[in-house]
Amino acid sequence: MLDGACGSALMQFGLPPGDAPEIWGDTNPAAIERMHDGYLDVGAHITLANTFGANAFRLDMHQRAED
Repeated sequence: MLDGACGSALMQFGLPPGDAPEIWGDTNPAAIERMHDGYLDVGAHITLANTFGANAFRLDMHQRAED
C-alpha cells in the first residue's frame, strides 16, 4: 500500500473542494472502498492510502487534529 493522490480520485465520488480527504475515512468510508475497488477492478496490484494530509497541521484546519 502506498500514499498518493486519493483526494483527486475522491472528488469523483463527491468530496467537496476544500474538505480534507483524510477525514473521509471516518465520515464516508463507502467512498474510500469504492475508490479502492475501482482500482482493483481494473487490475491494479497496488492501492493508495488516504494519508497524505493526515498530520496535526492539516487536520487542525478542520478542527480534527485531536482525533
